[in-house]
Amino acid sequence: MENVVIYGVNRFVGFQLCCYYLEQGVNVVGYTHPAHEEEDTLQEEMILYLGRNANFSCEEMNGNVDVRHINEQTIAVFFCFFDGGDFYHRSLVKTRIRDVHQWLMGALDHCVEKGTKTIFVSSLSVFNEQQQKITEETKPNPVTAEGKVYYHLEKVFQAHTSQSPSAIVLRFPSLYGPWQPVSAAYQNAIVHKKKEVDSIKEDTRNLLYIEDAVEAIRLCVEKNELSGILHVVSSEENAWQVGAEALQLKNNVQKTVNPFVSTKVKNELGFRPKVQMTKGVQNQLNHSRQLFGHEIF
Repeated sequence: MENVVIYGVNRFVGFQLCCYYLEQGVNVVGYTHPAHEEEDTLQEEMILYLGRNANFSCEEMNGNVDVRHINEQTIAVFFCFFDGGDFYHRSLVKTRIRDVHQWLMGALDHCVEKGTKTIFVSSLSVFNEQQQKITEETKPNPVTAEGKVYYHLEKVFQAHTSQSPSAIVLRFPSLYGPWQPVSAAYQNAIVHKKKEVDSIKEDTRNLLYIEDAVEAIRLCVEKNELSGILHVVSSEENAWQVGAEALQLKNNVQKTVNPFVSTKVKNELGFRPKVQMTKGVQNQLNHSRQLFGHEIF
């Protein structure tokens, strides 16, 4: 039976990908690695939610790299090791980066040998705020810890898949929506009933709803002979401010011009984001009320 393999299934994108493929009746093999203790409740809810599905199996990223489930029936392998919430806790990233590096290299070598499609979920934080008119051809110049980690892992990914016709790096802006990490600014404000936020470590230049991100990944999987780097962005201006206003959240984020100019994902995949900020934030708020209602409302 067809399967997908997700390294980082307990992270934001990995979890949502897992949900999508389980809904399609596809077997999902997921690998987890520890998140920060602030995410404990969310992590428990994720595993409980996924564990109800007979097509889902889960293992921890411990010890030697596990590639047993990558075979001729594997549709794609996804690398979703980190999410925006992780980078609020730099000590966590430092303790995990060596294992992530090892698992990425080991799994990629096996994928290339098998001819398996591979997708690395990266971030537009590889570009700093001084860079303008950013396209897929723009050279990254990260200055944040998040950007530097992602750029390093991108280079590892590209070095190991240089001869593969189906290895894709997808760079996303900050993502929001249901199941967003509690450490992230929107979710943190919702869970802790905050009306003001001072310290924001996420990239606020562009935001994308999580279901739109999953749709872009799905299109990549279904497109034959696609490789290279793709930027998946929203065209909505001042999206972070729009979302903050929907949550009645005071903040010191300055309005900025969206620096990301990308038509490649539209031309090659026919992708267009569907969910506007106000609707997406309301979906996130409603979901959080259901998930954490006994704790926050």
